Amino acid sequence: MHGTDIYIDLDDSRDGNEEMTPYVILMTMAAACGGFLFGYDTGVVSGAMLKIQSELDLTNVQEEVVVSSTIAAAVLSAAFGGKFSQKYGRRPVLLFAAFTFSLGAFVLGFAQNYQSLVFGRLIVGLGIGLASLTSPVYIAEAAPIHLRGKLLTLNTLLITCGQFVAGMIDGILSEKEGGWRWMLGLSGIPAVLMGLAFIFLPESPRWLFYNGNLVKAENVLKKIRGKSDVSDEIEDISKAKNKDDSQNYGVKDLVKDKPVIKALMLGCGLQAVNQLVGINTVMYYSATIYSMAGFSESASIWLAGFTALAQSLGVVSGLILIEKKGRRFLILVSLFLVTLSLISLGLSFYLQQMFSPYAVPGTDAIDEKCSYFDNVFSGEVVVDSCFLCLQLDKCGYCRDTQTCWAASDGGSDVLGRCSDSMWEETSCGNGLLGWLAVLCMVAYLLFFGIGLSSIPWTVNAEIYPQRARSLGTSIATSVNWAGNVIVSATFLSIASPSVLSECGAFWLYAAIAVLSWIWISSVMPETAGLSLEEIETLFTDKESVKSGDTVRLQTENGSEQDGNAYKNQAKGPHLF
Repeated sequence: MHGTDIYIDLDDSRDGNEEMTPYVILMTMAAACGGFLFGYDTGVVSGAMLKIQSELDLTNVQEEVVVSSTIAAAVLSAAFGGKFSQKYGRRPVLLFAAFTFSLGAFVLGFAQNYQSLVFGRLIVGLGIGLASLTSPVYIAEAAPIHLRGKLLTLNTLLITCGQFVAGMIDGILSEKEGGWRWMLGLSGIPAVLMGLAFIFLPESPRWLFYNGNLVKAENVLKKIRGKSDVSDEIEDISKAKNKDDSQNYGVKDLVKDKPVIKALMLGCGLQAVNQLVGINTVMYYSATIYSMAGFSESASIWLAGFTALAQSLGVVSGLILIEKKGRRFLILVSLFLVTLSLISLGLSFYLQQMFSPYAVPGTDAIDEKCSYFDNVFSGEVVVDSCFLCLQLDKCGYCRDTQTCWAASDGGSDVLGRCSDSMWEETSCGNGLLGWLAVLCMVAYLLFFGIGLSSIPWTVNAEIYPQRARSLGTSIATSVNWAGNVIVSATFLSIASPSVLSECGAFWLYAAIAVLSWIWISSVMPETAGLSLEEIETLFTDKESVKSGDTVRLQTENGSEQDGNAYKNQAKGPHLF
């Protein structure tokens, strides 16, 4: 059964022939510095945490606080940042974000204890929330239509590049005494560069226009587009402005605004999926996961750094394909492949446990915590394998007696019953299965990068009308960071032997990914090839794209471009 065809006028000023001017590149790269810092400050903690934990003797709960405190601060700044962005503009918010990044880097570089570490991470979190909220909006409001998806994906690419650079810095400084302070403090360099750039760069042209600075908005557009006549684009923005009252638009207006509610439910859902499939367990705890898989501390840090490169390669693939294949196609393919990777990653840990050397629980009183543990689902569990033994805190495995005994802080049997050459606290010798976990992690990050990494941010920067763009993006970004808090603050707990174990945790994320694929395939329309003003019509009652509808772009001379050229297939039932 064929759907109806929806026609949207497309004049020749938006035919995809506009060039990418140096000015739009400069604006994009400056805003994407926020993305780089976002990636660096979230990625650096993975390798740094192993060193911080040993130097400051942090508990599992304290580790989770150090990681999740940054994210909690990001939730708050993203929630309130939208109002500031709407009132004062995108540029001042990005300037303030650069300042907070710089201040946080300084505090972390000189942190001496757990309290100062958490304080510095809170400051950095404020900058991350503001940058993750405002950078995509700034880019979307300045980008030409046919480049908007690529430029927004470039912001995501800089996030993953930040994570990769963080991994390399972690590896280089892992053997340096107090190196974790350098790891955390070096983010001050790009933060200062970002601040200097935004001292000279202009405000978003759409924000200027909606706030009455018509002449300045037109001048900025001329610089961005590299041409003297931008009257058609000004006319489009003006038409949309006549429908909006962005100055006084707030939550009370939003809850009565059905088209915005539709867009917001899609935007928030995509951001929740972005987090709940477990990406930041991999980014924050990748070195810890490799350590769980049996690699040494140093090897785990280096592996974490290099596997972060896989996500960057995936984002590059998405950058190439986003305008050819469209947002919807990429995120569905990405989510399907991520599901397979999560299942495989969980299986790699399950196989390690199944093929792990046998262990006999210790019989001395000091070995009690290494002899059995309580699982919330199955009750008391006897430690009968090397793999289980090494998952328990302060326990080690003696290879010649095949016994799980209590470990000392010095890295040996606490009672001296096992020779150092036979003592293990990191690996059970399942080398090939450990490398299988690495392969699955690489595949997961690569496939996540293709679509799930960038599409939620891209779509959220596109789908809200100007009156609600700051507020809608703010709410959706807060949902992202709230999901981030939930996942990062619970991973070590649910992946522990007393709850789901590593394999159970990754299979839980896989189940969420399956449900997410079903939901996205049912509700998400395509936005590629449409102006921001045209995308608004996808969420209005009159213009909603129904099941099987094909978006056709009608040019000024009357010829039709089938939506397939832009992959604008709004398949599945519309949003609501």
